[in-house]
Amino acid sequence: MLLPPGYTSLQSMKNTMRMRKALGPRSASASTSYGERHRGGRSPRTVRDHRARLRDATNAGKLV
Repeated sequence: MLLPPGYTSLQSMKNTMRMRKALGPRSASASTSYGERHRGGRSPRTVRDHRARLRDATNAGKLV
């Protein structure tokens, strides 16, 4: 189980759910090549900026 009951605080679970919602639907699968993702608008800069927005929106201190 990824998030067993009692293991995660309520605030942490809310932040996780908010972050997953902000990510949107899963569109890029693990089999998608870097080139395909890059052509889809996901450059290192856009990924960095998107993660920064998620960090700020969820108050996450660390990304593991």
